[in-house]
Amino acid sequence: MEGNKENILSHTMRSGFFLGMAISLLNILDWSIPIDQSIIHKVISIISIFVTIFCISHFTRLYQRDVLNDEISFGKAYSYGIRMFFFAAMIIAVVSFCYFTLNPNAMSAIITNTIETMKEANITDSKAIEALNKSTAKDFTMSILWEYTLVGLFVCLFTSFLFRKKNIHSNIKQSS
Repeated sequence: MEGNKENILSHTMRSGFFLGMAISLLNILDWSIPIDQSIIHKVISIISIFVTIFCISHFTRLYQRDVLNDEISFGKAYSYGIRMFFFAAMIIAVVSFCYFTLNPNAMSAIITNTIETMKEANITDSKAIEALNKSTAKDFTMSILWEYTLVGLFVCLFTSFLFRKKNIHSNIKQSS
């Protein structure tokens, strides 16, 4: 049983690393494109959603096949997904921190765009605008860490339903 737990941890770390790096690369690409190119930002967001869904389903299937002998419950799929997203969120946070620390112009452009968007939406909360102007790379990193962890909690609720049943083929093989 101990070896199985080690497999679970190493499997979630590896899959979280790949998911985190994929999303990080898409984020950096998104942050590198000028803000006035909104269609490109939308396309990158859609690609990011598809990459996330693909990674969740692919890595959960690998976990189901390699570690659990083709049988997985909702709880095991949800636990795996949460762990994977947590590791991915840590990778994304570290990459984002390095990017914003090495490229402070990108962070100031994001802040400026956010303030402009707030003004267009008639949100004139001076405290919020002041807090945005005082934001540091550490602040952005912490918000990114929380954002992706929470996204993982909710996304994995839905994707875990896809993997909650026992594999019919494994039951047929056992009875033969």
